[in-house]
Amino acid sequence: MRSLFLTILFVLFLSSLLSQQEGTGNALWEKDLKKANELYLLTEPTTETDSLALNLFIEVAGKIPQGGIQDSIAADCFAKAANIHQGYQRFIEASIQYHQALERGAMFAGIRYTSWLNLGSNHYFSFRIDSAQLYFEKASELADTLKAKGRTLPELDVLYNSLGAIYFESANYNQAQNYFEQARQYISKDAPEYRDLITGIENNIANCYMKRHRFDTALFILRSLAPSPNQQEIIRQNMAHVLFEQGKYDSALAIYNTLNPLSGFNRIVALNNIARIFMARGDWPRAEKVFDSSLSEIRKEAAGIRNKEEALAYLYRSRL
Repeated sequence: MRSLFLTILFVLFLSSLLSQQEGTGNALWEKDLKKANELYLLTEPTTETDSLALNLFIEVAGKIPQGGIQDSIAADCFAKAANIHQGYQRFIEASIQYHQALERGAMFAGIRYTSWLNLGSNHYFSFRIDSAQLYFEKASELADTLKAKGRTLPELDVLYNSLGAIYFESANYNQAQNYFEQARQYISKDAPEYRDLITGIENNIANCYMKRHRFDTALFILRSLAPSPNQQEIIRQNMAHVLFEQGKYDSALAIYNTLNPLSGFNRIVALNNIARIFMARGDWPRAEKVFDSSLSEIRKEAAGIRNKEEALAYLYRSRL
């Protein structure tokens, strides 16, 4: 299954559709549809197989007469074509195909839900956060309506984790935590990625506690996790952040010094905290050097984007 990931906060996005594709006996497109699905489900697809699958899905969707149950098959084709585009970060093309899926499958609640969920992911990764929130909330409202009728939709963990990430980024940490906790309820223990998923969600919840100055609770959660090797560094870094906020500078610095080289925004946060530790110790030359490194990283990673860490770096740098 093709997966979409929210890297800053272990945010994981998985794309699928609810509609079943049953044989219709229509030889004009049935054979091509079977071939497209075989290519789409390859465990090791290539750019060539993906391109062929994408073209077949679009061709099949165009051959299916509009109206009736077959619209669900056409919508599924458009959605899978969009998933392929999105996997290659062709977000504009993906958005067009997701909208076509939504148009062809508008009468099916499941297709509306997955289309809105996928469009939310599409806009999120394109940094159109307001639009992403709009589509995620449409999906959430529909999910609530269907849950009241006894129907549970798939990938609710993805939906609620995505909404949690958006509210977290807007500094609404209470609402973010509510969504992360809802996401935790819907993670299947049978999922092969269960360990990574639950660790990511718990990490997000711990971050919310940290932002709300509930440092002991945040640290308790982080210390209770059993992260996989690829998650250990970010969990330990977050532990260092909490210890820093508690004023336990020696403990925080001890963890920072044992971390592998960080990159991106995580590195900027760590550098600012390390520099502030040196400031608290009165080690002005080292603090100045680390703040300069932080500002250099900001210019590389977030050029033209104003953010809290940049403001903090300039503020504390000016006090040296």
